[in-house]
Amino acid sequence: MDTNALLDICYRYYPNDSFTGLWDGLESAVIAGQVRFIQSEHINKEVEGKLVQFGYPRNNYDDFIKRLKVDVIRNSDYAQALISLKGDLASNVPFITKKQGTFLDNLDEDLSNISVASIKNAKVITSEQGFNKDITNPVLSKNTQLKIPDVCRYKNIPCSNWLEVFTHLGMRF
Repeated sequence: MDTNALLDICYRYYPNDSFTGLWDGLESAVIAGQVRFIQSEHINKEVEGKLVQFGYPRNNYDDFIKRLKVDVIRNSDYAQALISLKGDLASNVPFITKKQGTFLDNLDEDLSNISVASIKNAKVITSEQGFNKDITNPVLSKNTQLKIPDVCRYKNIPCSNWLEVFTHLGMRF
């Protein structure tokens, strides 16, 4: 799960106090083994920073983590996959080679999410829409943004949003 997906479910669109049935359904799916939620340590730290930045109450996030038994994957467990992904993108995505400096280093949170999904054979849950572009296309300008769904498509990693997760689990609201 990426940072925005976590903020969306805990605070913006599906908070427990407004969508109790949805959270109950997710908890039941976890208990039944239909789904397992994981996130990278990078994402966990980014979410914690956003809670402070936006003044969100910590208890919503803590409740999500505890209630849905979210595993926070340690940086050391996916560090090599993250390095490999960054190297792959730097070598094979032309618009990235046109960018200066530490462009990929500034994307560690987003790329950590994809790295964890690759080593855990998981699906990335994100709020990003992507541009539905082939990021290896050499005509893309250096001003192109790298979006999680586009990188997932490039790496053949499943990617979806919360509504797709709810539908997959048979949740109807």
